[in-house]
Amino acid sequence: MFPVTSEYYLRYRTEDNQFATLVKNIIDKNAKQIIAECQKYLFDYEKGVHPKYSTDIDMLLKILNDK
Repeated sequence: MFPVTSEYYLRYRTEDNQFATLVKNIIDKNAKQIIAECQKYLFDYEKGVHPKYSTDIDMLLKILNDK
């Protein structure tokens, strides 16, 4: 997981797709918890607490910003 700017965000359409609608409803219902846990993950990552072979967020941000 890493931050993504709106430039790289694509809207996922759920119309007429029961499964996609169900997933969206679950995500919407749990959005606050998802955001809080994602933020905690990023804060921990910034402190150096991350899985051994995790992605280098700083490198990815540099690549995105250099475009």
